[in-house]
Amino acid sequence: MGRPGRFASRAAYTVDVEVALGWPVLRALSDAETVLDVGCGSQVWSWTRRLGPQRLRRSLGLDAFKSSFDPCPSGTRYGAYVQGDGAHLPFRDGSFDAVIALDFIEHLPKDSGGRAVAEMKRVAQRTVVVMTPNGFVPQESAENPFQRHLSGWSLPELEALGFKVFGIRGLRNLRGGFARPKIRPYPVGLGLSLLTAPLARVRPTWAFQLVGVWRRVGTAESERDRPPLAPEVPCVGETGSR
Repeated sequence: MGRPGRFASRAAYTVDVEVALGWPVLRALSDAETVLDVGCGSQVWSWTRRLGPQRLRRSLGLDAFKSSFDPCPSGTRYGAYVQGDGAHLPFRDGSFDAVIALDFIEHLPKDSGGRAVAEMKRVAQRTVVVMTPNGFVPQESAENPFQRHLSGWSLPELEALGFKVFGIRGLRNLRGGFARPKIRPYPVGLGLSLLTAPLARVRPTWAFQLVGVWRRVGTAESERDRPPLAPEVPCVGETGSR
């Protein structure tokens, strides 16, 4: 038995991705109206859609791989795209309420990943959210050279950077590259991983993936004083999200 059918795949995706990412990421973005997504990629899961356009005033996706950008803007992902380097963000200090980087820092060498985190904190008014595998997980991609994993991050390393860390997506040894279950058939492997998700949440050192949330202390800056996005940055693919 191989991968599940279309309906089963959607159901599995909802539980494995939208629910798993939803509770820590959307909770961390609960007070954000402007959000930068570093290393946005071409993932289907859209935190912008889950937040809703009535509250999300501006969303921006940044990625080094231009082919990841949506060629047909639909208003469900980002207000605009920027091709750029996550370790050298082309924005002024405090340009966004929040910055997120889901499955990004592991694609950089360790020192570049540390610089990227520092850059995210610099441009974030309030919150930074990162998600990364727990330790080094080998991964390659023929289609996108930026999908290769170059580093691994541990719970103590993220905590040393000031993140509160949660464990998600089940036990560490049940998944491999692209978060695919190691055990076959696929439904069995995914089911086992989902069943161990509560354990991963309470024991993040055992988890396959880590979510780190960093909050700036004492942010009371008014909307009037918030610096705008850097005007020199070229935006590609405008959508309806503002």
